[in-house]
Amino acid sequence: MQLSDSVKYFSTETFTDAFDSSVTFKGLINPFSEVANSGASSQRRILDTTTDVVIPSGRVVISPSGEIFIVAAANHDYWKGSVLRHKYPLLPVTILGAAGDIGESITDTQSDLLVYCYPYFVRCELNEEERSDYLSGFELYFSQVKSYARGSIVKLGTEYYRLKTDTWIDGAGFAVSQAVKLEAPIQTFDLKVGRGTYNATTDAYGETTVAGIECFVEPLRQDYEFVTPSFNEIDVGDKAITVLKADATMAVNDLIGTYRVLSVRDNGTWVTCQCRSLS
Repeated sequence: MQLSDSVKYFSTETFTDAFDSSVTFKGLINPFSEVANSGASSQRRILDTTTDVVIPSGRVVISPSGEIFIVAAANHDYWKGSVLRHKYPLLPVTILGAAGDIGESITDTQSDLLVYCYPYFVRCELNEEERSDYLSGFELYFSQVKSYARGSIVKLGTEYYRLKTDTWIDGAGFAVSQAVKLEAPIQTFDLKVGRGTYNATTDAYGETTVAGIECFVEPLRQDYEFVTPSFNEIDVGDKAITVLKADATMAVNDLIGTYRVLSVRDNGTWVTCQCRSLS
């Protein structure tokens, strides 16, 4: 028996494409050498296959036990100049999520609805003025076929992550991005718009209430694309609140719940408002 035949002999487990159950292949899962260490690699596994196996294009597979894994790049074992087997790093994932921009996240109509991701906590995102308050910083691991720009929103179940970097391919072959986990960013407010419009007939400023509007809320300092010299200086507790243009036309001095709008940035189909609490 040749060594290449032994790889085929031990590759007895049937794996299934997570996106197409008709696509299967044979392989074997082995522990990763750093599995006992604390860190992002503690959950990593190794998938062994013969050289003729082609990993499904989405690079997300289901093991015989029902576990779901994202698949990284192939490593090759050689013997006398010939490739004996392929070895792929794996990371376990559980939730089918979605990714898109802020406007899509408000309406739950993200452009990518087939997102498996392995989030790993790496740091605390400290608030510079309020040291006791912080968000959680994560590294998000995706299959290598995924590519997202900084500022994108990834939703996993009920949790939302804002990407702070473009994705890149790490040494193992996973797509990775630095992100911050947002606390309950989808919130519903009553809006009071038109407060800056003067009505000469009534000698008063107009105000119209638009009730029950879903908005995207995050600390203003996390919305790094919003901050420019033309906007007001950021104060402690300031929020970046995004409103769809289809729901309301926002302007300075309008109210979003108990937050007053200080400035507005146009993002096409939505606006992001710098807001400060009145309370």
